[in-house]
Amino acid sequence: MNGISDFLTVMHLSSQSGWRGGEQQIAYLLEEMREKGIGQLVLCPSGSEMETFCRENDYAFELFRPAGSFSLRAAGRIRTSAQLHEIVLLHAHDSHSLNHAVLANRLFRVKLPVVVNRRVDFPVKSVWKYRHHSVKRIICDSDNIRRVMRRCLGGEEKLLTIHSGIDVRRFSGSRNRGVLRRQYHVPDEELLVGNVAAIADQKDYFTFVDAAELLSGRIDGLRFLVIGDGPDREKIEKYIARKKLTNRFIFTGFRRDIPDILPELDCFLMTSKTEGLGTVIIEAFASGVPVAATAAGGIPEIVTHGETGMLSPVGDAQSLAESVHAILRDEELRRRLVENASRVPQRFDKKEIARKTIEVYREVVDSQPIMTSSSG
Repeated sequence: MNGISDFLTVMHLSSQSGWRGGEQQIAYLLEEMREKGIGQLVLCPSGSEMETFCRENDYAFELFRPAGSFSLRAAGRIRTSAQLHEIVLLHAHDSHSLNHAVLANRLFRVKLPVVVNRRVDFPVKSVWKYRHHSVKRIICDSDNIRRVMRRCLGGEEKLLTIHSGIDVRRFSGSRNRGVLRRQYHVPDEELLVGNVAAIADQKDYFTFVDAAELLSGRIDGLRFLVIGDGPDREKIEKYIARKKLTNRFIFTGFRRDIPDILPELDCFLMTSKTEGLGTVIIEAFASGVPVAATAAGGIPEIVTHGETGMLSPVGDAQSLAESVHAILRDEELRRRLVENASRVPQRFDKKEIARKTIEVYREVVDSQPIMTSSSG
């Protein structure tokens, strides 16, 4: 364990300007690595949410100016930072970050091993970079992603599954504080059905709205919450207006108080057509909220139909509406789902996810000579 316990410094590579599930996973890992005393440095775009997070929480970071998916600036920053901080491993947390790591190797002779996360379940377009000799491990967020990657790469020599995690402590003590009802003046007698997700194509909010339309015809006093923001917001709002459901919907925008507002939901409804894993479902479990979801991507790895939640085919608004209706009207079903689901989050605690990730670092670093800068 000679490079991991004594002087390991990992460089985390993040290319995203906003904050979504992948950035939250980086934050969890940073927290756990700090607690274990492992050296780390974050490379992220200037003006990004990750920069703000690092500043506010006193994490060491370096910046690069965004310049497309292949950034010479980012690759150059990797070279100088690797030399200055004696980096022994690069962890690329997204596809564009992997581009930067591979460029640093090919153009600037940064001969450091690379670990990369794959958090989405659609096929890889640029297979070559995942096959690059510097990439030693590809961490898949679900077994489903691992299967997709195996097909793309023609094997699974580098592949392993480490599910995404949550901070169980943040959600285990959560309770209904009425935050949303007060803010949006929702009467106590109205039921709340919501989703926490980016308003983007893969989350399929059109099916969410279709299910809401069916439910509104069967249950009076329903309100639907879209918790998040994204590029498809205007299209979804227009779709809701065409269906004359505007007064039934509340758009909250992006929020950081998810542990405070999740417990208010009477049902969590996820309608994704692709999903790496769906950690927000685990957060709903930890918050005591019953879940109805599509069987997309890695979701069936955390939701067992009829036991911990209700699953429906992707795009099947009718089935989703029936599941939500059953949850809202069948008290025994709701109680059973919540009780069974409450046992799930411990398997996905961020501490366990970090432990497994650090073990990957250890295996990679100890399998080769320690290099802290470019060679040649």
